[in-house]
Amino acid sequence: CWSEKETHPRWDNVEYAVIKVFDVETGKIRKFTSRSRYFAPAISPDGSMIAAVEVKANNNYSIAILDIQTGKPLNNIVFQDDVFPMTPAWAEDNKSLAAIILGDKGKSLVVVDAENGETKTIIPFTYKEISHPVFSGDDILFTGSFSGINNIYKVVMGSGNISRITSVPFGCDFVCYDESTDRIIFSNYDSKGYHLTGMPVKEGTPLNKVQDHSIKLYESIVQQNNFNLDTASIPDSTYEVKKFRRFPHLFDFHSWAPVSIQANNREVQPGVSVLSQNLLSTSIFEAGYSWNINEEEGKVYMNYSYLGFFPVIDISADYGKRKDVFTDRSGKSLNYSWQETNIGTAVRLPLDFTRSKYYKGLQPFASYSLKFRDMDDDSPLRFRKSNISSLGFGLYLYHNLKRSQRQLMPRWGQTLNVRYYYTPFDDKISSVLGITGTLYFPGLLRNHGISVSGSYQEMKSGYYAYSDIILFPRGYSNLSFDEVFSVRTGYVFPLFYPDLSLGPVMYLQRVKMKLFYDWAQGSNNNKTSTISSLGAELTGDMHLLRFLAPIELGVRGIYIPDKEDFQFELIFAVNFDTFYLNGREGRRVMEKSFTEVR
Repeated sequence: CWSEKETHPRWDNVEYAVIKVFDVETGKIRKFTSRSRYFAPAISPDGSMIAAVEVKANNNYSIAILDIQTGKPLNNIVFQDDVFPMTPAWAEDNKSLAAIILGDKGKSLVVVDAENGETKTIIPFTYKEISHPVFSGDDILFTGSFSGINNIYKVVMGSGNISRITSVPFGCDFVCYDESTDRIIFSNYDSKGYHLTGMPVKEGTPLNKVQDHSIKLYESIVQQNNFNLDTASIPDSTYEVKKFRRFPHLFDFHSWAPVSIQANNREVQPGVSVLSQNLLSTSIFEAGYSWNINEEEGKVYMNYSYLGFFPVIDISADYGKRKDVFTDRSGKSLNYSWQETNIGTAVRLPLDFTRSKYYKGLQPFASYSLKFRDMDDDSPLRFRKSNISSLGFGLYLYHNLKRSQRQLMPRWGQTLNVRYYYTPFDDKISSVLGITGTLYFPGLLRNHGISVSGSYQEMKSGYYAYSDIILFPRGYSNLSFDEVFSVRTGYVFPLFYPDLSLGPVMYLQRVKMKLFYDWAQGSNNNKTSTISSLGAELTGDMHLLRFLAPIELGVRGIYIPDKEDFQFELIFAVNFDTFYLNGREGRRVMEKSFTEVR
């Protein structure tokens, strides 16, 4: 049995610790408790009960005795003096428990009667580190640091005599006792990490003959400091408990940047920005000025998200000048410009069902936006309709295997992203439907990964033409299809880990490469076209100028077979997960949180 962390589907700070039981014979896992806060569970020798440390929401501590068949509490052992119990272990009689208790005077080893809660002190409180007790017949084995490093010790119940059983050079922990062979098994530590070690139980070295070789760094600090804290002179103040008003504390500006950072839609542009997140992490605000490199025009913008309700409410607005080029049938290009104002709101429900080794969740959303466009007087063109109302709906689902820091993508995972937008009040409706599914597979070697994405998009242009919401093959831009299906594949692997630090300028953590092949088939006015590209990306994960968020910087080489053309692009990406100081925004989009700016 073990304790496993679970979170509330919606509220990130509501956490639970449930007990799961694994049946060795059948191979089945049973969830033993729900919405509980149990830690360090231990099964009784006869397999009928589980003892676990329970921590209430009000920080009351106890040892709970649970029936292993029903999960119902049989007893609840509360300790005096507000001590914290740790790692209970059963005796062979199924009636007693050994446990470490933590209090103001350090740690103590006690034996507790599982029925009436009577406590007997075996080792008085000490500031030496002791942990993980187990019964060995009438004695108790535990981990102790009396010599300066962790070793396995034994205490005799009757006399209280303590002796050291092991004498390893670098430390050991987590002892288990095998009664049939009178041997112990423990985790021994060396230069290659922890590994299991077994040995017979021996008499050991009496504690009074164990020399303390700890470094005692505190002694030099004490000699340097003449300050004496007189606790009696500290005033005993009682602070008034009063209701926290959320509305006056919605904004807490914590960062600014000499670039435009919009973490809600993963965009980085030249400009300036400020970021705010309140103390409860329920109010996130972004504002700034952004410069569009392609159009050579700028805009002011504001994004606000309130996460205090069960659904999340998003509000956005921006204003600025826009430019574009229209090419008529004769090939003549016409430049036109306009002032554009966008106002939008959205409601989304980010639900997280992460359990065990998988990140799982879904996020439905609905949005409404207004676009006001005022064409410049000297522009040679006019919009067919200047003001546009747009409704949007979508659903994002993910099911990804948790990964380590070295893994570049999940070894196994699936995501699905469905979005639909349309203009509801036009007699000639414009719409766009986009569906993208991604599969993740393990690569040939450790930390290698394979991704395969398939996308479908259908576009209908009435008075307004929506932007594409799926990705086309790399190397192509300004494509227009009424209907398109695309496939993007990638094989990514690390090259080396330089851990290169250039003072405050750059810290280069990892260099990696991705090989890719993309393909798409689209139709427009009953004419079908097929395009493809392949190539490689060489990028590095780094921090620049001590910037908090990790940055991916590199180059992409693309070969387009149809044109027999080579292209090169600069890759610049920012991992925006770090801008959410709390909450699960990063977890929910963790496998797609990098935005590329070309």
